[in-house]
Amino acid sequence: MWRRLLADLGMTWAKIQSQRLETMSRMMEAECPNVATYALALKACEQGDLWPAGFGLLQQMRDVAVHPNTVTYNTFISLCTQANRWADAVAAVHRLHEDALRPTVITYGSLIAACGKGSEATKALRFVQEMEAAKLQPSVPAVTSAIRACEQGGLWQDALRLFQRLKTEDALPPDLRAYNATLSASEKGAKWGEALEVLKELEEGADSSGRLKVKPPKPDAISYNAIITACGNGLRWDLSLMFLQRLRDAATGVVADVISFNATASACERASQWLRALALLDDLLEDGIQPDVICCNTLIGACATGLNWQLALAMLQRMPELKVESEQLTYRAALLAAARADAWSKALVLQDDMRSASLLLDAACHSTLLMVCQQHDLGPLEEQLLQELSAEGQPTIYAAVFQLEGPTRSLEALNSAVLVRQPVSQ
Repeated sequence: MWRRLLADLGMTWAKIQSQRLETMSRMMEAECPNVATYALALKACEQGDLWPAGFGLLQQMRDVAVHPNTVTYNTFISLCTQANRWADAVAAVHRLHEDALRPTVITYGSLIAACGKGSEATKALRFVQEMEAAKLQPSVPAVTSAIRACEQGGLWQDALRLFQRLKTEDALPPDLRAYNATLSASEKGAKWGEALEVLKELEEGADSSGRLKVKPPKPDAISYNAIITACGNGLRWDLSLMFLQRLRDAATGVVADVISFNATASACERASQWLRALALLDDLLEDGIQPDVICCNTLIGACATGLNWQLALAMLQRMPELKVESEQLTYRAALLAAARADAWSKALVLQDDMRSASLLLDAACHSTLLMVCQQHDLGPLEEQLLQELSAEGQPTIYAAVFQLEGPTRSLEALNSAVLVRQPVSQ
C-alpha cells in the first residue's frame, strides 16, 4: 500500500518536499525495503527534482545489501542529468558494469544527456559509439543531446556528422530539436553556409540529398534566431538583416522576437555596421517588442565600435524610458565608448555613476579607466584603481604590466583575463 503512496509522492513532491521525504524514510526503515522500493523512491526524487536525496539512496542500497538493477541505475543517471553532474552519471555506469548489468537505450540516452549538459562533447560521442558497439539503436533524443554537447564543445564537424547520420537511419528521422541543435552547432562554429543548408531543408520541407524519407518539420523562432546568429558570426550581417526582415514581413510564418533583433544587432556590431544596429531599435519598437538589457548593451557596444560616445551615452540615458534596467555590462560598454573616443571626462562620470548604483567595477572597467588615467596623467585615480584591483583579488601581474608597459599592453592583459574568467552570456 505504501508503495502506491510513494509513487504518488513524485507527482506532488515539489510542494511538500521535506515532510514527504521524512515520511518516505520512516516507511522504508519500517518495512525492509527492496530494490522495487528504492526504484520508487528514486523516481519520486526525480519527479520532485530532489536530486540530493536521490544521491544518498543509491549508496544506502549498498549499505543495506540491496542490489541495484538497471531501472534503478537509469533513474539515478536521470537525476544526475537534472543536477548537471555528469561525472556522477559516468561513475554510475561504471558501477552498473561492475554489477554485471547491461546498459539499455534509456541508460545511454540519460548518460549522453548528462554529458551534453556538462559540455562534455568527447564523452557524449564516446557513449554514442558504445551504443553502436553494443548493437543498440540510439534514439533521436540521445543523438540530439550528443549534437548539443558538440555544439557546446565547438565540435561542429561532429555535430553535422551525427545529424547526417540521423537522416540516413530510417528509424531515426531528425525532429525539430535535432535540426535546431545542428543549426546552433553551425552557429558556434561560424559555419553560416552549413547552417543555411540545414535551414533550407526546414523551409523547403525536403532533404537536398534525397536520403530523408520523412518530411522535415517547419522551422520555428529558434531556427531563425540561430541562422541570424550564424550569419553574424560569419560576418554576413547582410544575411542576418535579410532573415530578420523576412520574419518581420511574416514571410516565414514565424514572428521575430527580441532575440531575433538582438542577434541581428550583434551581427551588425561585429561587422562595424553600427548605424544599422542602432536603426534596429526603432524597428523593434515599431513591432511592439519590448527591448531587454542585452539589446541595449549591444547597441551601446555598437556605438563604441563607431567611436560615437554621444550616442552611447544617449542610449544609456534612454534605458529608463525603455523600462530597461542598466547593469555592469551596460556601463562597461559605455565606458569603452567614451574611452575610445577620448571623452575621458565622461568616462570618469560613468565610473562615478557605477559606484553610486553599487555596480562592481570589474577588471575590464578598471583596465579602461587605467588607460584613461595613463593618457591624461590622472595619477591619484590611477593609484586608487590599482589598489582596488589588488583588494578585489585581481592578479597583481596586470598592475605590473600596466606600470612597466603602459596602457595598451595592460588593457590586452586585463581583457584577456576577463575573457577567460567571465564568459559572455547571450
